Amino acid sequence: MPETVFNMLIKRIFIAVIVHFTSLLVLSGADNPEIEISAKMEQVFNDPSFQRAFWGVKVVSLDTGQVIYERNAHKLFVPASNMKILTAAAALCLLGEDYVFRTPVTTSGKISGGVLRGDLIVTGSGDPTLSARFTGSNRSNALSGDPWAVFATWAEDLKKLNIHRIDGNIIGNDHLFEQVDFGDGWSWDDLNYACSAGFGALQFNETSAYIEIQPGRKIGSSAEARLIPRLESMGVESFLETVNPECEMEVTVSREGRRFLLSGQVPDGTGIFYQTVALPSPTRYFLDMLRETLEKNGISITGKTMDCDDLDTCHQVGERVLFTHVSPPMKDILSLLLEVSQNQYAETIFRLLDKKEKEKSDEGAVKTMESLLSSMGVPSDAYEISDGSGLSRTNLLAPDTIIRVLQYMYRHDRGQQFMEMLPQSGVKGSIKGRMTGTRASERVYAKTGTLSWVRALSGYLKTEKGEILAFSMLVNNYNQPRQSAEYLQDQALEILVGY
Repeated sequence: MPETVFNMLIKRIFIAVIVHFTSLLVLSGADNPEIEISAKMEQVFNDPSFQRAFWGVKVVSLDTGQVIYERNAHKLFVPASNMKILTAAAALCLLGEDYVFRTPVTTSGKISGGVLRGDLIVTGSGDPTLSARFTGSNRSNALSGDPWAVFATWAEDLKKLNIHRIDGNIIGNDHLFEQVDFGDGWSWDDLNYACSAGFGALQFNETSAYIEIQPGRKIGSSAEARLIPRLESMGVESFLETVNPECEMEVTVSREGRRFLLSGQVPDGTGIFYQTVALPSPTRYFLDMLRETLEKNGISITGKTMDCDDLDTCHQVGERVLFTHVSPPMKDILSLLLEVSQNQYAETIFRLLDKKEKEKSDEGAVKTMESLLSSMGVPSDAYEISDGSGLSRTNLLAPDTIIRVLQYMYRHDRGQQFMEMLPQSGVKGSIKGRMTGTRASERVYAKTGTLSWVRALSGYLKTEKGEILAFSMLVNNYNQPRQSAEYLQDQALEILVGY
């Protein structure tokens, strides 16, 4: 008998034995729900199309502490946006739900005859809410708000102080954070997209914009594109070709100086759609947009916009506060961060964990996170942390690490609030469209995680009998469509609902 045929025969016998053994486990576990559930979960995660992938799973009852199922639970995985679970938990524990960002607007000049004779200085607090999201009716949709609204309010505040002209410069102090726009281990080919927008102590409209795209008037023509909001300092040029309706959509964004270049193809009849893009230099963008808004609202400026890095000192003699902008509370920011998986918010809050007064860095934030995880009972070799959003592929977490954080937060004073901040199956956030029409709909509160070849889902589940489970399911190195990984996760959760 040829060796290949022999090997195939052995494999079939082995699979038959495993199936028979699993059936016996299910039958023998009729009065033992852990055995029955474990057998069903094994069938899900042994899916043959994922035989080359690496699954890490752990499920624990928060009522009894019983481990219901685990698989490679102590191995390390790239967690993608499951890192945000740790960042949000640390923010609630260390900063508090009522923490607010305070951004003072100051001057050393004097006001006389409607003129501020001196510089206007904005000292950045890292406030990520100076954006369209926090002015609109639907915060999950940035297009529903007005990105200029906050700065327009600042213009009115200046007018109330009898300032209609500034004979001086607009200066930005961004020294609260170390001057690094991007996280360690971020993918270079994502840097033009809003998911990888730079961060800093001064941030306007998430350092991003939308490009509105629609097919050209005929096949073969260039697709039309425009920036939203319209920016005097940035432009967009379309090299997108309008193609036959049966062709696939392909859109690539690159940047050349102050222009975004779009290449690829758009099927005819597609209709209007949007591509988010990252804008260069958070501080420069903030200052340019502030100046532009003040001038549009009737305040003339004779000087320049300047980063205080270009000056000998950021502080001036006799500097006084004109007004201070106060953000919404941390609980509102975290809810949105988790719901839409906003990376810039996560990176900002992560750096706030650094205990230094200024030039806060990711290294300082990691030290704070290490101390917090230790207090949660997490071993020091059960994680590697590089950023707060999960964009970095040098982050590593074990499913057991995530479970320990979820357990700790469940017992926290704000445990219920933390759970309800997470996306909810069939209801909101990144799992709004998942598990709909199944018994797991509305019962799962969990954070997704998505990178190439990485899918993660971790959070809480309410069983049909009212028990609360904590779960973490991470898969790395799969080569199937992402929907296949999500389907297996959803199948496992439907099984757990019946626990």
